[in-house]
Amino acid sequence: MPFGLRAQSTIKGKVNSVENGKTQAITGAVVGWVGTTNTVFTDEKGNFSIQKPTGQHMLYAVFLGLRADTIHVGKQTSVTFNLKLDDLELDEVVVRDRQNATGIKKRDPALTQLITAKELTKAACCNLSESFETNPAIDASFTDAVTGTRQIRLLGLDGPYSYYTRGNIPTLGGLASVLGLQLIPGNWIQSIQLTKGSGSVVNGFESVAGQVNYELRAPDGREMLFGQLYGNASGRLEQSAVYNVDLNEKWSTNLFAYGRQQVGAPDFNNDGFLDMPQGNMWIGHSTWKFEGSNGFESQFGVKYATNEQTGGEVLALNAEKNDSVWQALMATQRIELWQKTGYVFKNKPGRSMGLQMAYTYHDQLADFGLPLDETYTGIENMFYANLIFQDVIKTTDHTYKVGLSYKLQNIEERFMGTPFLRNEQIPGVFGEYTYLFEEKLSVVGGLRYDVHNIYGGFFTPRLHIRLEPVNNHTFRFNVGKAYRTANLFADHIGSMASNRVWQLQAADTTLPYNGLRQEQSINAGISYSYSFEIDFRPGSISAEYFYTGFQNQLVKDWDAGTDVLNFYNLNGQSFAHSAQIQLDYEVIQRLNMRIAYRFVDAKTTYKSIGLQAQPFIAKHRFFVNAGYTTKNAWKFDATVNWLSSQRLPNTQSNALQNQRENSSPAFVTANFQIAKEWREKFEVHIGVENAFGYRQNNPIVSVESPFSAEFDASMIWGPIMGQIIYAGIRVNLLKPVKH
Repeated sequence: MPFGLRAQSTIKGKVNSVENGKTQAITGAVVGWVGTTNTVFTDEKGNFSIQKPTGQHMLYAVFLGLRADTIHVGKQTSVTFNLKLDDLELDEVVVRDRQNATGIKKRDPALTQLITAKELTKAACCNLSESFETNPAIDASFTDAVTGTRQIRLLGLDGPYSYYTRGNIPTLGGLASVLGLQLIPGNWIQSIQLTKGSGSVVNGFESVAGQVNYELRAPDGREMLFGQLYGNASGRLEQSAVYNVDLNEKWSTNLFAYGRQQVGAPDFNNDGFLDMPQGNMWIGHSTWKFEGSNGFESQFGVKYATNEQTGGEVLALNAEKNDSVWQALMATQRIELWQKTGYVFKNKPGRSMGLQMAYTYHDQLADFGLPLDETYTGIENMFYANLIFQDVIKTTDHTYKVGLSYKLQNIEERFMGTPFLRNEQIPGVFGEYTYLFEEKLSVVGGLRYDVHNIYGGFFTPRLHIRLEPVNNHTFRFNVGKAYRTANLFADHIGSMASNRVWQLQAADTTLPYNGLRQEQSINAGISYSYSFEIDFRPGSISAEYFYTGFQNQLVKDWDAGTDVLNFYNLNGQSFAHSAQIQLDYEVIQRLNMRIAYRFVDAKTTYKSIGLQAQPFIAKHRFFVNAGYTTKNAWKFDATVNWLSSQRLPNTQSNALQNQRENSSPAFVTANFQIAKEWREKFEVHIGVENAFGYRQNNPIVSVESPFSAEFDASMIWGPIMGQIIYAGIRVNLLKPVKH
C-alpha cells in the first residue's frame, strides 16, 4: 500500500495558546475526534499523535481556560491548533472532568504509565519517594526506624534497581540511589512517566526494573506562581513555591524554592526513640529555556539541596556530642547542573539532533550510634554526556536513533574508618530502530556497546513490541539486558541503623569494594490493556507479568547471624516474578475507582540458608483507590492497601526478649483526603495517613540496650507511626494576559 494512503491513519500535530500575538505550546491539552472517546494528550512540547478512525474528519482540541477549536481533517497528515482565551464557565467544567490523572501511554511500545500533577495532589505527596501512594505498582517503605528515609520498590526489586531521570537525563544514582528521592519535592513535578521493564538504550544500560522519568513544571507554561504550605501532626512543616516568567518571546525562566522542618519530637510507641528525626531541608532550583525560530532550542538548570537531621534516642535532642546516647546524624549537600540542546532540521522532516549533559556533586555524612564516630562518609562527582541523532528512512514508518554517550563517576567513601575509592569511566555507542505499521504494530529494537574501565566492554540489547490487532486491545512485549555497579553503602544505608558487623566476603582489590562484580540481569515482560466505555463513562483493564533474572548480583545476607550482615557476589539463582491486574472505571459521573491485585515472588540464593524468599517483601497486595469530585469542586480521595505477610530474617540466636517471628502479619493501611478548590486557583485540603492506626510492634530490636550487639533498627516491614493528620493549602496563579 502506498505510503501516502497509510499515513492517513495517523494525524500528528501541535496545540498552542495564542495571547496578544504570542504563541506557546500547551502541555496536557485534550485532542480527539468529535463524537468518539478516542482522545490523547499533548506532550511537554504541545505535540500529539492520534489514530484517524475510518469515516472521521472533525478533530477538536480543548484546554482549560481556552476556547475549544475544531478542524476538518481531509488528506493532510498534520494539523496545528491555536487556542485563544475563553471565559466560558461550561467549557472549563467539561475539560476538567475528561482529563485523566493517570493512565497508560497508549502509543508507547514500552509499558509506560503517565502520572500527572493532578494525581500527585490526591495524597500527602511531599517528595518523589512519597509520590506513589495512589499507585499499586510501587511499594514505598521506610528503610529503618530512626532516619525517616523511604525507598520505593518496583517489580519486587529495591529502589536502586530503578533508573531515575529528569527529562530523560540521569539524575539519581550513585550515592543518591536511596537518599536522593527525598531531595525532589513532589509539588515541583509536572508529570512522571513510569516505564516497567527495560527502557530505551538511548537512556543508558542501567534500567533493571524500570525507569522513573519526572518532568518539572516548565518555565514557559501558563502558570505564573504555584505555592504550597503543608503541616502534619508529627511536627513536619513544608513550604514550596514555583515562579515562572517569560523574559521575552524566546527566553523563559523559573525559580523553585522548598523548605522542610521537623519541629516535633514524635515517639508514638513510647520506646524512647524518635519516630522521625528533627532537622531542616532547603532546596533551590532554576531552569532557563530558549526556544528559537530556526529549529534550535535549549534548556539548562541548576539545583542546590542541603539536609541535616538528628534522630535516635529522644535524649539525643538535648545531648552533647560526647554524651553516651544512641544518635542518628545525617547531613547531605547536593549540587546539580544540567543542560539539553536540540536542533530540528527544517528542510528534513523527522531529522533532529540533541545533546544532553549533566554534572552532580553529592556529599553525604551518616553517623549511627555514638556521636563523632562518622560511620559513613561519601563524596561523589559525576559527569554525563549523551549525543543523539534521529532521522527517518524514507518514511516516518521507519525511524532510527544513533548516538554516543560518556559517563564519569568518581566516588570516595569511608566506612568505619576504611576508605573505598572508585573511578568509573564509561564511553558508549548506541543505535535504535523503530518500525510503525498503521498504528497497529510498532517495534523498537536497540543495541548499545559500552566500555567500562573496570569491567570491560559489554553489549546491551533491548526489544519492545506493541500490537493492537483490534481497536482498544493492546499487547506489549519487552525483553532486555541491564548492568549496574552496586553502591554497597549508599544502596543499603538504612541497614547502618544497627550494631551488625558488615562483612564483605570478596577479595579482589581490582574491583569496587574489594571484589564485587558488576550486576547483570535480564528483564522480560508481557502486558495486555483494554480501553472501554460503558454508559458514556471510560474505563480500562490491564494485566501484566514481568520476570527479572540476575546473572550476577550483590547479595545482602541477613540470616548468617543477628550480629552480622554479609555481602557477597551471587552464587546461584536470584529472580523476581511480578504480576498485576488492574481495573480503572468511572463508576458514576465524577467517581473514579482503581482496583488492583499484585503478586510478587522474589527469591535469592543465600550462603546461609540457600534459595529463599527475599525478606521484607509482601507476596500479595490488594489495592483500592476511589476519588470523587462534586460539581462545586469538593474532592474526596481514599486509598486502602492490604499486604500479606513478609519473610523476616532469623533472630532465634538473640536473647528471648529480642527474638522476632519468622514472618510478619498481614495488615491493612488506609489514607483519606478531602479538598476544596476555587476555580483551580486556590485549594485547601486535609487528610489522614494510616487512618486505621496500624503500627509495627517493637520495630527496634533490643531497644533498651542500643549499644548491645543485638540492637537493630533496620528490620522494618510495616508502618512505624500511627494516624498522621495533615493539612495544606495550594495556590496556582496563571500568567496575566497581555493586551
